[in-house]
Amino acid sequence: MNSVFIIILNYNGDKDTVACIDSLLNITYSPITVCVIDNGSERDSVDALNRYFDEIRPRFASFQTSQTAPIEKDKQNLIAVFNDDNLGFAAGNNVGARMALQAGFEYVLLLNNDTLVEPDFLEKLMTFCVSHPHYVAVTPKICLESPRNIIWNCGGKLTWFKNRKYYYPSSDVRKTPHTGFSDVSIITGCALLFKPKETGLLTEDFFFGEEDFEFSLRMKRQKKKMACVYDAVIYHKVGSTVNKTYPNTTGKLKLFYINRFIDIKNYYPKTWRLWVFINSTYAFFMIRLRYKVTLKRNLKLWFDVYREVKTKTDVSKEYFMHYMKTK
Repeated sequence: MNSVFIIILNYNGDKDTVACIDSLLNITYSPITVCVIDNGSERDSVDALNRYFDEIRPRFASFQTSQTAPIEKDKQNLIAVFNDDNLGFAAGNNVGARMALQAGFEYVLLLNNDTLVEPDFLEKLMTFCVSHPHYVAVTPKICLESPRNIIWNCGGKLTWFKNRKYYYPSSDVRKTPHTGFSDVSIITGCALLFKPKETGLLTEDFFFGEEDFEFSLRMKRQKKKMACVYDAVIYHKVGSTVNKTYPNTTGKLKLFYINRFIDIKNYYPKTWRLWVFINSTYAFFMIRLRYKVTLKRNLKLWFDVYREVKTKTDVSKEYFMHYMKTK
C-alpha cells in the first residue's frame, strides 16, 4: 500500500494536537508517518508534546526529531520537528512536505491539529486516489466537531466573480451524500491529501490564510483535478488556534480581504480591480450586518484594505502581526 506522510502543525495547541493524534492511532490505514511540526510554541506546549511523544512512542516503529534522518516508508513512523520561530501556516507545513518529498512519499496529508478523524477516513481517501490516479488532491467530508451532525464543508467551487462557494455548509449530514465523490475547484488546507510532486507545495506568500485558495487557483489554472470523497469523514473545531491566539475580529477581517485581494491581483493582473470592487461591495454590507460594525469603522476597514492591496504582493509575518494586534 502507498505510505502517507501526515503533517500536523502545532502552535500552542498541544491539547488539540494530542487529541488529533489519538484519533489517528485508531485509523485502519497503514503505513503512515505522523509528522508533528511545532511552530515555535511556548515552552509549556512543547513540554506537553514531548511528554505525550514519550507515551505513544511504542506505537510506532521509529521516532525521530531530525529533519534529515532517513525515513522507512513501509513502517509506522512518528516525527517531531520543533521550529525555533513561528513560520506561519504554509511555511510550517512545507517543512514537513519537503521532508516527505526527500523521502520519496507520493502522498502528503495536511491535517489541522484541531480535527478528529473517523477510523476509516484515510482508507476511503486512499482507495479513491488509487482508483482515480488522475486526481492530484482530495478532501474528506468535514463536519463540525460540535455538533457533529452539521457539515463545515465538502470542498467547493470557484465562482465567476473570483470567490469561493463551499458545498453543503451548515447542512445536516443526513442531507448530504454518504458515498461517491464530487469534483471540486476549491479545497481547504484543513484536510488536504495531495501529490506534492504534481501540485507543488503551498505558497509562502501569505503568513497565515489564503494558501489553500491560491492552491486551488493554481490547480484550476493547470487544469488538475480535485475531489471531495463523501464516505471519508473528519470533524473540525474550526479556528481553534487562530481564534484563541488572535481574538481581534477587525484585524482578522482586514487580513482576510487583504490576503484574498492580493491573491486575485496576482492571478488576474489585468482585471483585478473589477473583481475587488464586486467582492468588496458585497462584503461591505455583509460585515455591517453580521458584525454590527459602525459605518465609520467599516469605511476605515476598506480604506486600509484598498491602500495595502494596491502596493503589496504578499503578506509577511510582521505585517500579519501588525494587523492582528491593531484594534
